[in-house]
Amino acid sequence: MWYRLKKKYGNTFAKIEDYLSVSKEQLNELSLITDRIDNKKSQMRVISETLKKEAKELTFARALIADKFEKLVTKHIRDLAMPQGKFQIILAKKPEIGPNGVDDAQFYFTANLGQEARLLSKVASGGELSRIALAIKTVLLEKSGVPTMVFDEIDTGVGGVTAQKMAEKIAIIANVRQVLCITHLAQIATFADNHLYIEKVVENNKTSTLVKTLEREERITEIMRMAGGNNISEASRTNAEQLLLMAEKIKDGIN
Repeated sequence: MWYRLKKKYGNTFAKIEDYLSVSKEQLNELSLITDRIDNKKSQMRVISETLKKEAKELTFARALIADKFEKLVTKHIRDLAMPQGKFQIILAKKPEIGPNGVDDAQFYFTANLGQEARLLSKVASGGELSRIALAIKTVLLEKSGVPTMVFDEIDTGVGGVTAQKMAEKIAIIANVRQVLCITHLAQIATFADNHLYIEKVVENNKTSTLVKTLEREERITEIMRMAGGNNISEASRTNAEQLLLMAEKIKDGIN
C-alpha cells in the first residue's frame, strides 16, 4: 500500500501529506462553490418571482392606458371621415419575459360597423393608414417632448373632405409644435405658415434639388396647380384664394 501511495502521490511521506492538504483545500473550495451555486439559484428564484410580479403590474398598467388610448385614437379617426372606424389594442403574451415585459402590443382596426377588428397591417388601406397615423400622432402630442414633427406624404390615398379634415388636425399640432409636412394636396398646403416649393433641376447632366419659399402670389399659383393641374383660369385662381383665406380663418380659430 505504501508503495502505491508513493507512486501516485509522491516518493516521501511529506509529499504525500502535502498532496493530502492540497486535496482537502480543493474539496473545501468545491463545497463552497456548491454552496454559492445553491445561493445563486435561490437568488434567481427570488428575482424570477419579482420579475413576474412586476411584469404583471406592467401588463395591468398597459391595459389601463391601452383602453384610454384606443378610445382617443378612435375619436380622432372618426373625425377624419371614418365615422364607423374603430381602433383597438390587443396585448398578446410573449413566450418569455423580456426587457420590456411580457406584452406584445398589437394594433387592430375595422372601418365598418359590425365587422370584426383585424390586425391593422393586414386590413387597412393606404388612405386609412395615413389617417390612423395622424390620429395616433395627435393623441401622442401631449406626451411627446419632440419639438418637431415630420409628416412625409401622410395624405397618401386621401382627398376632398378627408384631406381638409387632415389639414385641420395637422394645424392643431402645428399650433404647439413645429411641423414639416410634405404634401401634394392643395387642401393641406393652404394651411402652411411657410410654403416651400421643392423642385429637381438638371444642369450639365447633374441633378440638384432647389427649395424656394413662396410669396403669397406664388402660393396662389402653386395651389392652383396642385388643385387643378395646368388648367389655369380666373375661376381656379379665385378658388385658390378662397382656400387660403379659409385656412387662415381656421388657423386663427385654433390659436
